[in-house]
Amino acid sequence: KTWEDRGMTVFPEPTFDEHQFIELADGRWWMTARVGIGTNKSGIMQSFSSDRGYTWSEPEFYQPHISSRHFIRRLASGNLVLVRHGRYDECTSTRTNLTAFISEDEGKTWKGGLLLDDTYDISYPTGFQAPDGYIYVSYDLQRTRRGEIYLVKFTEEDVLAGKIVSEEGYLKNLIFKPGKVHKSKANIAARKAEKKKK
Repeated sequence: KTWEDRGMTVFPEPTFDEHQFIELADGRWWMTARVGIGTNKSGIMQSFSSDRGYTWSEPEFYQPHISSRHFIRRLASGNLVLVRHGRYDECTSTRTNLTAFISEDEGKTWKGGLLLDDTYDISYPTGFQAPDGYIYVSYDLQRTRRGEIYLVKFTEEDVLAGKIVSEEGYLKNLIFKPGKVHKSKANIAARKAEKKKK
């Protein structure tokens, strides 16, 4: 209902910061952000707040990453899920190899590696975890040319196994194409659910 301006920090070489926020188990706030464009400093930076956002630590380098958005969320298990381009220790040369990882230690290390899509020019992952435990992540494919949106559905177990092992998980599911709604598995399931409610 109301908002207040608490504090801030400035990341080096800011472009499209696209921050992610996680409240850590020790109560600190952890902020990550995209920095750099066309430089060798391209990657993900991090900053911490111990007073709920009033002051922030000096930004420091967290992971190498192409200049593109990443996605982090706290899961019901308490673990974290990270979706980014390539492995957590590399900077890909293009926006490809969108991959999911799991952290059991508050983002210090990452396990697994589920390749969600290896297509060229995919970006801007975002998502959530449903009550049944499945994680849904959407992303775009060549948004300035094709403008398509895809959806993937997976579990923590899928990420740790490096492949879809869950019964209802799937990859590369087209959910939007400019000019029409694609009849994807997700759309069909949603329509069936709506009919049952009626």
